[in-house]
This record gives sequence, structure tokens and C-alpha cells, in this order.
Amino acid sequence: MKIQKTIDTLKKLGFTEYEAKVYIALLQEHPLNGNSIAIKSGVPSPKIYETLQKMLDKGYVFTVYSSEKSASKHYSPLPYDDLINSIENEFLSDITLVKSSLNTITHTSNLNWTELFVIEGYGIHQSQ
Repeated sequence: MKIQKTIDTLKKLGFTEYEAKVYIALLQEHPLNGNSIAIKSGVPSPKIYETLQKMLDKGYVFTVYSSEKSASKHYSPLPYDDLINSIENEFLSDITLVKSSLNTITHTSNLNWTELFVIEGYGIHQSQ
């Protein structure tokens, strides 16, 4: 199912199972209150507000209030284009950092060793 593949992919990108389900539910319909999100997403009611708070902290969702004082809090998702751009920028920043760090680490290794080592299985494929 396409939705399950999307949930699995969001999990690879750092979402929890519940966060992915909530985000998809909110993309389908928003704004929604916590109870409606729990029903639509399948996330257990006791976990919905904890999940929403984590998503608020990460910037994946936003609170929406109506002008009525007695109205409950509703939630809307970060537009998916913005989410993708944010994930992509963070990923590229992380890759740049790791590349720089690994380059520095590699250049500080001792390349003047005199022992002869045989490395088996690296880059050589012997025909049988």
C-alpha cells in the first residue's frame, strides 16, 4: 500500500511510526483536534498528545486556534514541500560535515608505515 511505503520512508528520514501516521492524517485533512487525529491516524488516544508535542517541537505541525475562547486546539501539518526542503537541507549539511571530518581524520593518519600488509577481498575479484 502506498501509504505504508510513505510511512516507512518517513521513518527512514527520522519520523517515529506515530509521527508519520499523524503527519499523513493531517495532510489528508486539517486542521484537526487531537481526538480526530487519533481516530484518523490510528495512533492510540493516550499517545496522541505526546506525539503531537514532539512534532510541534520538531516543527512538523502547528497549533491552530479558532477565534472562540472555548474552542479546542487544532493542528495543521507543515506543508510537505517545506518538510522535504528542511530534511534535504539538514541531510546535505550533515553530509558536508561528515565529509569534512572524515577528510581531516584521513589526513591525520600515519601513512609512513613500513610493514607490508595484504588486504584480502578489497577491490579484487578473482575468477574461479
